[in-house]
Amino acid sequence: MRAQLVRTRAQTARLRATLAKNQRARAMPVRRFRPPGCGRRTSESIKHRDYKLTYYTPDYETKDTDILAAFRVTPQPGVPPEEAGAAVAAESSTGTWTTVWTDGLTSLDRYKGRCYHIEAVVTYGIHSLIISEEHYICPVATETGIL
Repeated sequence: MRAQLVRTRAQTARLRATLAKNQRARAMPVRRFRPPGCGRRTSESIKHRDYKLTYYTPDYETKDTDILAAFRVTPQPGVPPEEAGAAVAAESSTGTWTTVWTDGLTSLDRYKGRCYHIEAVVTYGIHSLIISEEHYICPVATETGIL
């Protein structure tokens, strides 16, 4: 025996109305949400969230079950490295998508990422001494700040 789909006229009409509504919604232009008061941002107008209190734990001892990740971060002017590292830890774990219930259903300390160690990273540039073109030294010197 085969099960057959039986629809009433009212169900069919509702289904057609829903399909038409979905097609109209797809045809509408997508609006990007921007919070009130947020025009173009400059480095002075950007306010950083205080992730450091929750996600920066310099005294954390790593466990065998932890997954360690290294990120290279350049904080914006005025943002301390600890805050930038904590923001990366938050955004890559529970900072954006997890609802942390206050009644104990989800434990923030169990699931959150942590920034526990920060090192300053120096960037070095290398150019080979073998230069095939006669005038190649000018762009290299300009790039490195020699000229």
